[in-house]
Formats: sequence, C-alpha cells, structure tokens
Amino acid sequence: MIVRWRLTRHDLALSRPLTTNGDLTRTILLIEVEDKDGVTAFGEASPLPGLHPEDLDTVCQQINDWFEHQIQPPASIARFGVESAMLALTAARTGRRPAECIRDDPAEDVPLNALVSLTLPTIPPGFLAAKVKVGRRPLRWEIDALRTFQAQYPEVTLRLDANRAWDLDTAVSFAKQIADLNVEYFEEPLRDPHLLDAFFQKTGCGIGLDESLNEDRPFPDGARALIIKPTVVGGISAALQWIGRARQASLLPVISASFESGVGLGILAEIACTIGDGMPAQGLNTDAWFDEDVLNPPLRHHNGRLRWSGSSPSAHAVAPGSGRG
Repeated sequence: MIVRWRLTRHDLALSRPLTTNGDLTRTILLIEVEDKDGVTAFGEASPLPGLHPEDLDTVCQQINDWFEHQIQPPASIARFGVESAMLALTAARTGRRPAECIRDDPAEDVPLNALVSLTLPTIPPGFLAAKVKVGRRPLRWEIDALRTFQAQYPEVTLRLDANRAWDLDTAVSFAKQIADLNVEYFEEPLRDPHLLDAFFQKTGCGIGLDESLNEDRPFPDGARALIIKPTVVGGISAALQWIGRARQASLLPVISASFESGVGLGILAEIACTIGDGMPAQGLNTDAWFDEDVLNPPLRHHNGRLRWSGSSPSAHAVAPGSGRG
C-alpha cells in the first residue's frame, strides 16, 4: 500500500543537443513512492517534446489521479512512470532487481547499439552495432559517409533509421547502393508504411518497426526487429507483451530509450534483461547525451553494455519544493 508519493522536476544539462528538438536541457519527472513499511523507490515519467504528445502538467495530473483515485493513466508515458515506480518498489521490498520481479533468470546486463551521427562517425570501444539516422541529407552524401564509417568499423552492424523519410523509389535506390555493407535492418524507411512489403520484395533488406507498433496492421514481409519504446507503446506491461510477440514471430526485440535519466534508463535496461537467450543489442545508449544525472554516481554504460545500478537519486535531487506532488 502506497502511503506517500511525490513528483519532482529536474532539468539536466546535456552534452549534445537532443535529436528530437535540439534542446541542450532535458526535463525529468521523478516519481517517489513510499509504502506503509517506510520502503521507498523511484520511477520516471519524462515526456519528450517531439515524441510524446503530452506535456509535463498533463503527465503529473494523470499520475496523481492514479495514486489518488486509481484512474488508469491514458498516456503511455504516465503509465510507464507509475509502473516503473511500482516495479522498483516491489524490487526494493523483496531485495531483488526489478528484472528478477519479472523473470526468474534475467540477464546481468544488456549489449547496446551505439547512436552514431554521420557528421561525426565514431563509435566507442565495445559496441558491435550502430544505429544511424539517415534520410536527412542528400543520398549520395549519406551513402559515402556510411561507406567511410563501415570501412573504419568493419565489424560493426548497421541499423539505419530513416524515420519514414523516403518514398519507395528513394528507399530502394538507397538500399541497393549500400547492399554490400553490413546492414542488419532499415528502421521505418518509408513515408507510406503500407509499401513496406514492396520495399522488401525489391531489396531483400530486413525492416525494423517503430512507429508501426502503434498502428493496427500485420507485420510486413521482411520484418526483422521490433523497436519497443515502453514510454510510447503503453508502459512496461505493454512492452513485455511486445517482447513476447517478437519472440513468437522470430523477430528481434529492441528496447529503446527516450532520453531518460538514470532512473528511467535503469528500468529500461531491466526490462531488456528479461528478453532471454539471443538478446540483440538494445537502443539504450542515451546516457552519452547527459552531462549530469539524478543518480550519484550517474548511470553510465561500460564497454558497450549497461546494467542496473540499484542506486537512488541523491537527497539534493529530490529536495522538497523541487517539483509538484
């Protein structure tokens, strides 16, 4: 039974602009919960402009409605916040990791795909997969940049994310011109997702589904991976269902972050730890964007892998009066 909860806002400095809106500050919403035995835990619900349609006030109201009146939050980001706090509390009460509250034998950590910009195509040691945004510059420039990057890192698998930037002819042309590179899949290559079957038939390239997960349609031919954002698909419970669907369809389940602090990122890593055998590289390399964290020490990846730290936000991070609750 929850006897106290508190919502606090924190503005964290970034070392590079967000890919969604160019901001150099990330606003974080922490959820602190306490049960009748005095056990406390933290979750996170940080709406990201350009990704989540809800603003911070809306998310706060939905979370307060859940704790006060048990009204299910309609927004995925708010549901993730409530579920992450409750999962962390269950783990704290039982002396287990959050992943152990979901699965008996979770992985200890997760491999990551690096987030690579073609304007600065470098990759830290330990990463064997790289997610690269494409469809933002002229095709010839991006193709040449990808070739240069692959020549420098021949062992790295490429995951190319076009964010539905291309028409079918452009996507097919791009794919054919880099057919000799080590591309694992194209994530959402087409402006019209109804043509994904045709893209696969013309190229034979694997497809990653992200935005398509929120649209009611069958997996296309050539589907290779499901890019699962728990803060977008409906929270932790929904994300676990998507992992199950991916496994049943022999697709790669890739948990993806939305630039959370160490609190939310740690929970996302724990969700990924429940995937099981053959876990692919996960989309949780966003810690590299942050100059600071609510956790002290901050949650950071090591040698291309990320694991739950078990630490809580510092007293300064959750000082009274720093947010609403």
